[in-house]
Amino acid sequence: MEFDLIVNLAAIVGYPACRKNPVEAQATNVQGMRNILNVRDGRMVIQASTCSNYGFRSGGVCDEDTELRPLTEYGDHKVEAEKMLM
Repeated sequence: MEFDLIVNLAAIVGYPACRKNPVEAQATNVQGMRNILNVRDGRMVIQASTCSNYGFRSGGVCDEDTELRPLTEYGDHKVEAEKMLM
């Protein structure tokens, strides 16, 4: 089967789920991205993002230039996966 891009929607989502299953969360959220990058063979990868990357903000809108300050394991995982992808 041929395809042009990979859309990664796999994740253990949110603080409670990551705290309850930390090994599974790390394996899915971080190692999963490594696995994709190892087999992508030049294909574009699209990674779903989350506001968990930005931590607490007291107003305004976050965009691609906003500093990343995750507060939970889930946010840490998503930031790590995005950095690998970049």
